[in-house]
Amino acid sequence: MLNKFIPYVGAFLFVVAIFIWAENQIAPSFQSCVSQEAISDFIGSQTLCSIRLVDAHNGFFSAVAALVVAVFTIVLAVVTEKQARLTRDSIKLARDEFNAAHRPKIITHSVKYEPFVHESGDVDFDKIGASVIFYNTGENAATIEAIKYSIRQRITPLDSGIALIDTIPPKHKTIESGMGDYIEITSDIEIRTARQFSDPRSKVFLIGKIFYRDQRGACGKLAFVESGEVLPSAGHGTP
Repeated sequence: MLNKFIPYVGAFLFVVAIFIWAENQIAPSFQSCVSQEAISDFIGSQTLCSIRLVDAHNGFFSAVAALVVAVFTIVLAVVTEKQARLTRDSIKLARDEFNAAHRPKIITHSVKYEPFVHESGDVDFDKIGASVIFYNTGENAATIEAIKYSIRQRITPLDSGIALIDTIPPKHKTIESGMGDYIEITSDIEIRTARQFSDPRSKVFLIGKIFYRDQRGACGKLAFVESGEVLPSAGHGTP
């Protein structure tokens, strides 16, 4: 703690030393005062004559004092601004670290192939559909921006860069921490057609991405790929 004041004490002693040297070497009135005063004590004569010198030239010393105060004020303002900037940067860094550690995280719980479900609620057991259940396992709410997918009959291995041109709106725009949601995906793929592929490498693939963001606008995305054999429910569809 005391180390912080050492530079200031040193600067003060330096200024006092310069003043004493100047009045003894440069100021004739001070030198005359010292020689005229019958004071044997050196410190006493220095003090008395210094007071008289300051009083005789009070305008000059007032100007010097005002200049010192002005310089000190400027330095104080610069230091205060720098300290304020460092404080703001520290707060911003702490906030960013907190938000980075408390972001939402969307994960898939399950992807299941099911018969096609029409918007009216009617079930078409001759066409392929799928349902995807996902959860927010992060510590903040996630806002779903878009859900893109592609459900197609494809040959393995899959090509890279598959375009996801189909979209589906989320049932709930905001997914709170610990909560889940689901989507029902439809297609025009008939189960009869899907089962007629003779190539054993042929499968129905559901490829999708869920785009979301947190409260600060930081974006995230979840990609999922699921394949499987799609069969109609017992007693339905075309064998």
